[in-house]
Amino acid sequence: MKRTYIPLLASLGLVACGQAPSDAASDAPDLLNDNGGENTKVIIASLGIVDVDAMGAQEAIANIEGLVILDIRTPDEYAEGHIENAINIDFYAPDFKKQLAALNRTTPYLLYCRSGGRSGKALRMLRDMEFQSVVHLQGGILDWQAQGLPLTGE
Repeated sequence: MKRTYIPLLASLGLVACGQAPSDAASDAPDLLNDNGGENTKVIIASLGIVDVDAMGAQEAIANIEGLVILDIRTPDEYAEGHIENAINIDFYAPDFKKQLAALNRTTPYLLYCRSGGRSGKALRMLRDMEFQSVVHLQGGILDWQAQGLPLTGE
């Protein structure tokens, strides 16, 4: 399987997952591979569970092969505008946890909601279900919009 790399720059905003029940980054394998001062790389196979800001999410979308974007807002919120190619799974649906459990645990995901609250809770669920690679858009769609990034379905 081809490994995909993304640059990890200071502007990426990659941080330990403060919304997870424990420090998610401490559980992940060593993510950094400094090539003698050149761009630091993240090995996607070792990504683990991380928070990013909107610019980091955009970088992940552009560079992580096979990334699936999960928008966990309500269908009405989703219809108002969402990140292109996002799949909507309503956090408030009675079978939400069952829908998450049906997902492939080895697929890399980008997870977001409106502001990060619901996705923070869903992130803990995914962690408990032992998902391997989840990029969490910490500020949600609000951060995405604040950075002037495009939405579709508006």
